[in-house]
Amino acid sequence: VMGIVDVERRLSLMRSHTATHLLLAAAIDVLGKHVWQSGAQKDVFKNRLDITHYKPLTIEEIKKIEEKVNTYVLSNIDVKIYEMPRAKAEGTYGIRIYQGGVVPGKNVRLVNIGDINVQACGGLHVNKTGEIGLIKILKTSRIQDGVIRIEFTCGLSSLRYIQNKEEILMEAAKILNSQEENLIKNIGKIKEEIEKYKIENKQLWRKYLTKLVNEIIQQPKITYSDIKVYIPEFDELTREQMIEIGGEILKKHMEAIVIVVNKKAEAIEYVVMLNDEISKRGFDSSAIAKIIAEKLEGKSGGEKTIAQGFGRKIDNEIFQSIICEVRNYVINKLK
Repeated sequence: VMGIVDVERRLSLMRSHTATHLLLAAAIDVLGKHVWQSGAQKDVFKNRLDITHYKPLTIEEIKKIEEKVNTYVLSNIDVKIYEMPRAKAEGTYGIRIYQGGVVPGKNVRLVNIGDINVQACGGLHVNKTGEIGLIKILKTSRIQDGVIRIEFTCGLSSLRYIQNKEEILMEAAKILNSQEENLIKNIGKIKEEIEKYKIENKQLWRKYLTKLVNEIIQQPKITYSDIKVYIPEFDELTREQMIEIGGEILKKHMEAIVIVVNKKAEAIEYVVMLNDEISKRGFDSSAIAKIIAEKLEGKSGGEKTIAQGFGRKIDNEIFQSIICEVRNYVINKLK
């Protein structure tokens, strides 16, 4: 049997392995000796180290860990690998040598990086820390109580990550016609303008809504006894706007059922709303929504006072049949 070792891949994994040991040492130095390795995964492009810690890492803590670990790299420390009797190893370095897990045997293989980090480890490593290259923390996250995951790259993968970020920054500056150093300031200004337009848009919507509701209540689709059913139709409304329209109509007519229909490009969605007063008389928004869904070959769901649904686009004939079905529902409830 013959095998061929992918040298570049092997070197990348060796850098990642030694980088993991250094990152753990940096985390212990910055966060405290309570930190313990909970898990790790090494790869060619991205690695992860899970550590025990009682809270998510702050930006400042991440920066300090990153600076500390790269100081170890730049110091070009010798990575020494040797075997030692288990009892002597534990007596010399303590149980912290088992950060990666307890290994079997009377002797243990130790990886000693300038006494910064000493671990029992059977993996391949670089000869000097300078061979690792830049170590860049990509992301940290809390994966469970007391465990923080640190995702990182090293070597050329770190360089490519930074280059990609630079490209994004340059493209953003180009889109906003801004110098890179003024980008945050200009984004802040744009955000302020957007917030201003949102307020203005909300004020315009409120004015339009008042006028719109006054027009809708003049033309109920169904009137039976004291119950009025309003079915306004719109194009491309948001769900929030649909509910707001329904709510405003119900404020003006307590004994009403509102079905707000929103016709999108390829489908129809709707919201059914009614007040508690007529809900107590047996009317149910979810039941009405289900009737409509059956006609639209769609789905619905909700509660007694508010429900929603969607279905395929319909023609006028089907729409009239929906009105007829809703009318029958109202009549049956009032019998």
